[in-house]
Amino acid sequence: MSSPTPDALRNQLEGLQLGIVVDAAATITSSDAPAGGIGAVAGAYDTAVHRDEAIAAINAIRVDVAEVRTTLNDLLTGLKEHNLIPK
Repeated sequence: MSSPTPDALRNQLEGLQLGIVVDAAATITSSDAPAGGIGAVAGAYDTAVHRDEAIAAINAIRVDVAEVRTTLNDLLTGLKEHNLIPK
């Protein structure tokens, strides 16, 4: 059994006509972290540039997680307000 997509869930909630508003998740901002390596190859953390690329990737993941948490909390609040889940 596959999980429904976020759009499918949003459509189901809207179909209940409860007025729960859940914004679409923001565009993913993170990218793959550079793979580790040895020496001066891309992904090795031996230079400030490579280190900064890794830091940027990690920070972008944190932004994405914060967006997911906000969306989830909005959804939970709406469901609780309509007594669809316990408060």
